[in-house]
Amino acid sequence: MNVPGADLVRPKVSAATVADIAAWLGLTSSSKNPVLGATLDSRKAREGDIWFAVPGQTGHAMTFASQAVTSGVVAVITDAVGADIARESQSLPPEIELLVVEDPRACAGPVISRLYGHPSELMKVIGVTGTNGKTSVTHFLVHAWRSAAATTDCALLGTLGAVAPQHPELQAYTGFTTPEPDSLQAYLAACAGAGVRSLAMEVSSHALFLHRVDGTKFDVVVFTNLSQDHLDLHGSMTAYFDAKARLFNLEFCQQAVICVDDEWGQRLAHIARERGLSVTTYGFVESDWQIVGTDERSCTVNARGSVFTLTIPAPGRFMAANATAAAAALSLTGVALAQVQEMMKGIQIVPGRMEIIRVESSRGPRVIVDYAHSPGAIETVLAAARPASGRLIAVLGAGGDRDHTKRSLMGNAASAADVVVVTDDNPRSEDPAQIRAAIVSGISGSRCKEIADRAFAIQWAVSEADEQDTVVILGKGAEVGQTFGVETRPFDDRVQAAAALAQWRAK
Repeated sequence: MNVPGADLVRPKVSAATVADIAAWLGLTSSSKNPVLGATLDSRKAREGDIWFAVPGQTGHAMTFASQAVTSGVVAVITDAVGADIARESQSLPPEIELLVVEDPRACAGPVISRLYGHPSELMKVIGVTGTNGKTSVTHFLVHAWRSAAATTDCALLGTLGAVAPQHPELQAYTGFTTPEPDSLQAYLAACAGAGVRSLAMEVSSHALFLHRVDGTKFDVVVFTNLSQDHLDLHGSMTAYFDAKARLFNLEFCQQAVICVDDEWGQRLAHIARERGLSVTTYGFVESDWQIVGTDERSCTVNARGSVFTLTIPAPGRFMAANATAAAAALSLTGVALAQVQEMMKGIQIVPGRMEIIRVESSRGPRVIVDYAHSPGAIETVLAAARPASGRLIAVLGAGGDRDHTKRSLMGNAASAADVVVVTDDNPRSEDPAQIRAAIVSGISGSRCKEIADRAFAIQWAVSEADEQDTVVILGKGAEVGQTFGVETRPFDDRVQAAAALAQWRAK
């Protein structure tokens, strides 16, 4: 099943007509045409669909109406601007119902969810938001559900794609951290129909801003942290926070797990309580689930007076925090504390998250690949990776067509390393040299080497390292491509790191 792609195999929808859809929206229609599906993308429209023609950043979807009409849509839901475009262009024949609402994007999720029979209400769904940690927490939840102590039929939806371990037909790369509502609700319905009983979902700020998860009910929502990222979309940290905070509302859930190690989390806990949610706080500061100690493979947590140990797959404060978030969320779904501990013994390192690269020989520097691509995440990862003796070497770039203001801050955060190798990430439509220059401008107190070619940069960093050193390759994690312009070329940091490490050991 290709989640947002054109070949999406959709589950059957609940019996509904265009008149029913209109009534759900508070409108009237006499059309008895059956509705067989829904889409926000005219390219994916099918016979019997309703099409949500939404405004975009560069134009309005209604300009593509002819494609949707040719595909056989039975109704179009749009705003006043879209309706004007349709009338002026005469692109919609009279048999296709035109339903005009104030915000078609905001109503898409609830309508499509209802069309699919409210699938999120047929499973336990945990949503995780925050700048960093979303992928780790959601994967830890799936590992725990799949452990010998639980063996739950479960699924995951996030940055690394759609994963349903017991259902290969439901696995795909989605292209979004959180898919659009048509793909999201179809996937939830497919999971529920296949017997999935628990699902963990990453919820991005983009998804909340664009109403992608509207119509989804969560049993628990989790907030991990907030640091600078995505200001190209949100404009300010306050707006970024407001987008995240939207998830913590009775519209979506009744229970929340919130990290209060920073001021944003403390503020969110207060807001969530005011909105009527039951809030469980966690972190290293005083909280409901306070982390009171960590070592290489475990952390000690005091949960409202019950002190216990949780297994963690790698050392580091952020690893302990992510594991604690997952454990607290599990407990709020009704799992007893003793069983939570047993289930958490099954958690593993997430691909591309503090992933240690291993080759046959044990000789050589320690090489780590991590997805960190925000100033806060880079600082946290480098602190966790700092070797007891030896140097710390960091390799990083920054994505093009994304938040420009964070690039020098990323360089500044990388200055925690002894050597910083600045290279290309995914330049997209931007000039790679300008992106690198912005990162370099923030580096201070570290030796800096600029190498545009990412493969060569990784090779140079590993060859430069001594056996007691640590090399951390930041930014892309488990991604398997590198994008220049509109072309994505095969590229995997882990493959390149393994090759460089093998070459080091052969010298």
